Amino acid sequence: MKADYAKNTVKREMATKRDIEIAFALLRQNLERRIQKFGMGKHASPAESMGILLEEWKELIDAHQSNILDDFAAETLDVGVTAIWTIVSLVFGIEAAETDMIPLGPVSRRLTDEQRDALINAAASITMRGGSKESTKIQDLLTLVNYDEPKLVVTHANLERVSENSPYRSCCPACKLGTLLVGRDQKTFELESEDRCVLCGQLFEYSDIETLRTPKKP
Repeated sequence: MKADYAKNTVKREMATKRDIEIAFALLRQNLERRIQKFGMGKHASPAESMGILLEEWKELIDAHQSNILDDFAAETLDVGVTAIWTIVSLVFGIEAAETDMIPLGPVSRRLTDEQRDALINAAASITMRGGSKESTKIQDLLTLVNYDEPKLVVTHANLERVSENSPYRSCCPACKLGTLLVGRDQKTFELESEDRCVLCGQLFEYSDIETLRTPKKP
């Protein structure tokens, strides 16, 4: 059995440090949305946690069966956030008065406006030249640097798409290297008007969200 299993094992792509940073940034962003919408109230019991987890898991299965990658990614984040809040409810006992203690924003260094602008300009230049190694270094420095910056209003229809296969995912106009995913409300599945870059953390509001929410005619 072991020999047969080894022969059939799929060669997996190795995750990078950047992949992990993006995953945590997405979880942080969705955790913040969850707190903004539902507050700091913990799950009342393990039974309630299980009910919510099972509900999110069912929605994840439905997304997988629909074969739409963006929906599957969104539902996976919902499962992750629910799991985190279950741990919070069972173990850490965070009280409502301690909202400011949650590390939702960057906890490392703060850059000056000049340093941030220099990094963004460097990122744009490197992207045009196709320098992958240089780009990785710039990405590390750009992580969540715009998290505390004022919200920017943009028109989704005017943004550059990450690929022609995704109608929603766009290139971040603030840092040039990050991505805007366009999130969905956890309960209504309606596209949300606010979005954050998964790299620099810049908050955006879509001025054309109602158009984006309207299904396109075939």
